[in-house]
Amino acid sequence: MTLADAAHALAQGAIFVTGAAAVWMVGRPVGHPARRWGFLVGLAGQPLWLWETIRAGQPGMLALSAWYCWAWWSGWRNNAPRGAEENGK
Repeated sequence: MTLADAAHALAQGAIFVTGAAAVWMVGRPVGHPARRWGFLVGLAGQPLWLWETIRAGQPGMLALSAWYCWAWWSGWRNNAPRGAEENGK
């Protein structure tokens, strides 16, 4: 196995883990503590999506990955912990 093959396999594994975890987390009921963090987990995997689609030369998937970046960011922005004002203080 070459170094490039190992990097590809590692990236694919991380894409699977972050994607699956993020979808599971955002699917939790409203108010569940894991729900809001799912958006950040999904966003954390996006650089790997972008890198892999560029590497594979897939412009359609690259465009979709860019859209997912925006969607995960938007979800995080709208659901991130807000601190004291969120807790009614």
